[in-house]
Amino acid sequence: MKKILSVALVLIMMLSVFSITASAEAVVMAGYYDAEINDLYYVIYEGEDYAEAYVVGYEADLDNIEPAGALTIPETVTYQGNEYTVTGVESEAFYQSLFTSITLPDTINYMGDYAFSTCDYLENVVIPEDCHFDYFGYGVFTTTPFEAEIYSKDETFFGENVLYSYIGNADEYVIPEEIDILANNCFFMSGVKSVVINDNITEIAPYAFASCRNLTTVDIPDNVEYIYDGAFKDCTSLETITLGEGVAYIGLDCFANTKIKSIHLGQAVYSVFGAFRNCNTLETITIDAGNTALITDGEAIYFNTSFYFEDVDAGDILVYYLPSKAQGKITLKSDVMMIGAYAFYGCKDLKEVLAEKIYAVDTDAFRNSSIEKFTASDIMMIWDGAFKNCKNLKDIDITTVNTISAGAFENCTALTDVEFSKDIYEIGAQAFANTGLTDVVINGDDCFIEEGAFMNCENLESVRLEDGVYYVGMNAFLNCPELQKIYLAKSVKVFEDNAFNGCDNVTFELIKNTTAYKYIKNNTDFNIKVVGNYSLWQRILDFFRSLFGF
Repeated sequence: MKKILSVALVLIMMLSVFSITASAEAVVMAGYYDAEINDLYYVIYEGEDYAEAYVVGYEADLDNIEPAGALTIPETVTYQGNEYTVTGVESEAFYQSLFTSITLPDTINYMGDYAFSTCDYLENVVIPEDCHFDYFGYGVFTTTPFEAEIYSKDETFFGENVLYSYIGNADEYVIPEEIDILANNCFFMSGVKSVVINDNITEIAPYAFASCRNLTTVDIPDNVEYIYDGAFKDCTSLETITLGEGVAYIGLDCFANTKIKSIHLGQAVYSVFGAFRNCNTLETITIDAGNTALITDGEAIYFNTSFYFEDVDAGDILVYYLPSKAQGKITLKSDVMMIGAYAFYGCKDLKEVLAEKIYAVDTDAFRNSSIEKFTASDIMMIWDGAFKNCKNLKDIDITTVNTISAGAFENCTALTDVEFSKDIYEIGAQAFANTGLTDVVINGDDCFIEEGAFMNCENLESVRLEDGVYYVGMNAFLNCPELQKIYLAKSVKVFEDNAFNGCDNVTFELIKNTTAYKYIKNNTDFNIKVVGNYSLWQRILDFFRSLFGF
């Protein structure tokens, strides 16, 4: 119940703005709140069997930058004649506060993400030993003097059930039975060689064991359900990982840059997107026969979309291709509908991928790979960084793509020629930055060309933004030394500041009386060549066409 309420609170806070008190100097460092009591701000939760309050902020004097001294949070507060038990400190509640010490009551059981983050003077936080936490968030004490104090010790428990940090060099560390919550980064960069996880822990926190370079083997017990992002990232000696039958979720970069050679996924696992980035020694993956979410053919892992969408024959998503198998030319299974995030990330021996029909290529799918040619039909979306740093890519058909997101082809220096779809809607920030393109022609459907989309294209000579292009972002063509001419059609109407920054030697081909013509003529010193006239009659006709959709 408390976690559900907390999620609701976060959503409310996202929609709220900082409240300002009547004083010109004192500012409420909180979003939504129900009560202000002794300069602390609370949200009230109550029901038939509970009456609780969470601290969500404090009142600060912005003219004072000196240490604010010690604060004791009470066990109970009274609001509108009713007494409430103080059980939580919400996310960022004391962010950038000036307190030197904070004492929590023994009633606290919820600690939000970054609750005390970036408190420059916070040297001590007193958490009673009998506090039992239901949730202990991410980065609670990040960038505080207290954090440095924590990491000067071999181990620290907060309350009775949270392991916050361990930095020793034990051959084997047995996590005590009373611990059921691991704080994120709790073993970060420790010299531990082996860890025994107890039967009370259900989640491995983000980056919990990241950069434990002496860790060689890990056994995840059946009680663990979630292994979050980066949990074992950069454990460069890790060769063997055994997953319990309860594991359902394996996060991004969970085993990145390790030396694991094989892994078995149990029947509960449904997500491994990006979990094995740069696992170049991984040779075999097996999946429990009872798993209904994931499929493997010995070369790749696929997500069965019917796991979420019953009775829909939508096809599979390619989740991960073993680098040892991603060599030369690859033909994907005919039922693959999407190439998932990081699927071919860093595959150095990959040359060509042939797909029958792909709906989308997800984030960083081919990033840092050696792919030269990609052939597929009916692609509609290419997401952030999908082919970023693919320096050998020179052949790809994007004539059906309507969305190309940020950095999709950035640094593809061998890519010299592309034909854009007539329905292209978005070309994201730096989507084609530092590519080998020589000419760009874009029609589109109210197309947005975002910030720096074609910057640093050293071979780019000409650009035609035809009818259908609507918006040009800042620095769209910055540092394109060979660029000689840019044609702007009458549909190009919105320009960010410095949209054509660095195009000082370019001649703009413009239609007189258009928005583009007026913008270039009135706000810049660029060279102009008039190539047509947008008459009053045409403007009236286009207005009514737009109004009535014909």
